[in-house]
Amino acid sequence: MIIALIFWLTSLSGGDSVHPFSLPIEQAIEQVKAHVSDSDRKAKAVEILTRMKATEKEWMKAREPEMERLQDLLNDRTSPPADISKALTEINNKMEAMQAQLLKLRFELKTRMLQEEWAAVFADSAATK
Repeated sequence: MIIALIFWLTSLSGGDSVHPFSLPIEQAIEQVKAHVSDSDRKAKAVEILTRMKATEKEWMKAREPEMERLQDLLNDRTSPPADISKALTEINNKMEAMQAQLLKLRFELKTRMLQEEWAAVFADSAATK
């Protein structure tokens, strides 16, 4: 399990997105601008997506030192398993908190869009479900 978690966390260090859509946030913003008809709901939806992007960006930046510390531990042959496990737990806990924030924003976004608008914006995501 620890090996799988290490692989998963190190694969994230490449800057991959972790938001709760398969559609990139920038593309979602453009789609919202194109498909949400009411200007107030459109502005609020764009604002929520912008907060999602900022949350994701902050987390990506904040995890860099933790990922470096984890990498140092993994590179050091004498690192005890408990130190590696602790570093992994800290990263995972912070990631879970960030994902909870993004999920909360996703449901806030859902309340700002009509069902038809949501389907139009996230058509690629919905088509695969």
